[in-house]
Amino acid sequence: NPKELVMQKAQDDAFVTIVEKGYERTGLNDWHTKNFFYLERGPYTIVSAMTENKDTASVVINRQVIDLFNPRLPVLNKKVIPPGEQAFLYDLRRVNDQKTPAVLCAAARIYKEERFEKSYSFQAKSPTKTINAMRILLPIKPLQIEVSSSVENKAAEFEYEWDENSHTLLLQFQNRSEGVDVKLSW
Repeated sequence: NPKELVMQKAQDDAFVTIVEKGYERTGLNDWHTKNFFYLERGPYTIVSAMTENKDTASVVINRQVIDLFNPRLPVLNKKVIPPGEQAFLYDLRRVNDQKTPAVLCAAARIYKEERFEKSYSFQAKSPTKTINAMRILLPIKPLQIEVSSSVENKAAEFEYEWDENSHTLLLQFQNRSEGVDVKLSW
């Protein structure tokens, strides 16, 4: 039972010894432990740097990622995770099609996507009175950004920031449960 391995300090030592000996029987002699958990699934990378190990090194991710734990969804070229901290990242190198516009991450569900030669539009739905932050992959910097209420068709306030290096747009606005329409043109 895995629970038995973690309820008391050093209870897992016998289990780790069994795993280490099994590893050595395969003929591989470079067994060593690390101070972190690391998982990749699709475009996501999850890292948890632990404090329970003698190794106190930070985990360093040296590639372009979006920090999903940061509400501003920054694009980083390097992410350092010190012991005792976790990271949830969107790995931009794992985007299959770098030329096709797409919402990569958002605080909303995305509906009614339409892609044309020089525009990309969609509807975002999320609880009213919450702030939406999203990162959108685009082929080039948009010349025009339109954000409006899906029901009233009334222009909505928004903030944006273009990241030329990743070709992504950070777009923020007030969510509406009935939907917010977004149109980006270049």
